[in-house]
Amino acid sequence: MEKEELQNTASDYEIVRHLIEITLKEINGGFDKNELAFLSMEGKNEGQIRDKIAWRLHTLLEQSYQGQYLVIKEWQPKIKWNRERVDLAILKMQSGNPAYVVALIEFKAQSIVRPEKWYLEEFAHDVVKMCKFAHQDKLATSADLYFVFLETGQGADDTGKPYSQMLASLKYTSNTQYGTPEQLHSEMKKHFEQFPSLAGQTFEKRYNQTYYGFYLQEDVPTNINTFEVQPLGEIHQFTSCLGAFIWGPVKPNNINILTKIID
Repeated sequence: MEKEELQNTASDYEIVRHLIEITLKEINGGFDKNELAFLSMEGKNEGQIRDKIAWRLHTLLEQSYQGQYLVIKEWQPKIKWNRERVDLAILKMQSGNPAYVVALIEFKAQSIVRPEKWYLEEFAHDVVKMCKFAHQDKLATSADLYFVFLETGQGADDTGKPYSQMLASLKYTSNTQYGTPEQLHSEMKKHFEQFPSLAGQTFEKRYNQTYYGFYLQEDVPTNINTFEVQPLGEIHQFTSCLGAFIWGPVKPNNINILTKIID
């Protein structure tokens, strides 16, 4: 859909969804050549990617809908005694004041190319958190909820082997499975394919002495948009690649929350 057509015919929710997908398809956009490859190899890249996506969303929305939307990092709803925040919120503005929340987005990234139980647990906690915010803050009642998962790995042929020992000492790549970029691409896709089968099931997460879980109401369609694994660039003779998917959008009233306080 062309930008002008989208602007003239789409709802706030469609506009934001379209732009979220654009930014995830072009994650490397806005970084210098090989910059994100370097950042991904030598540290956790979740913050850098989230910040760049936030900036690009702000820029795109301002270009086409000046002053109509507000992009907020680490958004905190007005809920008594609440200390938690959402990674990213997009608010609709009217006369300079927030009218309602269009989208809540949580990001999670890992630099280990293998299935990890923790990211399903974090998925549960973040979805439940966003639901609670939507139910308790009237601005967020109808927000679209999104969960974005990012997975990064380093692929190399034999020329990269001299650097493997050095990479083993880095904090976020010590357990990365190295192989060719093609093998890395195949491995990431296997992980992402788990989510469609899991999206309608119950998840549990023990978090601050509480078990969090949720399940979708029957017949609620769940969009899981998996993007092609993207090369980020080359660093230390390794090709850094990143895969991404979006779970959502899902409305809060289509999710049933399960919680259990641990004595």
